[in-house]
Amino acid sequence: MSKAWHQGVFEPINKNKCMNNKPIRYMSGWEKKIMHILDTNPCVIRWASENIPIPYYHPIKKKQCVYLPDLYVEIKDAKGKIHKYMYEVKPAKEAFTSKAKSRYDKIALIVNMFKWKEAQKFCKRYGIVFKILTEEQLFSI
Repeated sequence: MSKAWHQGVFEPINKNKCMNNKPIRYMSGWEKKIMHILDTNPCVIRWASENIPIPYYHPIKKKQCVYLPDLYVEIKDAKGKIHKYMYEVKPAKEAFTSKAKSRYDKIALIVNMFKWKEAQKFCKRYGIVFKILTEEQLFSI
C-alpha cells in the first residue's frame, strides 16, 4: 500500500498549538507529514485539521454539501506578524486539468474545483491565503 493512502489518528506533541477538540485524523501519509511539521515548527502558532466547514454545491450529487479543508494554519513571521493559511492536500491528478487522465480523476477534479471556488471566497473574506499542496510541493519539503 502506498504511503500516500496511509490513514490514522495524529497525536500532536504540542497540544496547545492544535485547535482541534476531537481526534485529528489524517487521510494520507502526506497529511501526516504536514501535521508533524506544523506541530513541531516554532513559527506555527496555531493549526487545525478539517475544522472549518465551507458550504458548496456538489455538481455530481446536485445538492449543497459541506467541504472541510485539510488544514488551517497561523504562522508568526520574524517581525511578529501573523499570516493565516488554509491548505488542501491532493494528488496533482485531482488538482490540475493537465494531470487528470482517468474518468475518476476528472470527476474528482471537477468536484474539487467547486469546493475550492467556495474556499477561496471564504478565505478572501477572512484574510486567509488558500493553497493546494500536491506531491510536487510536499516532496520538496
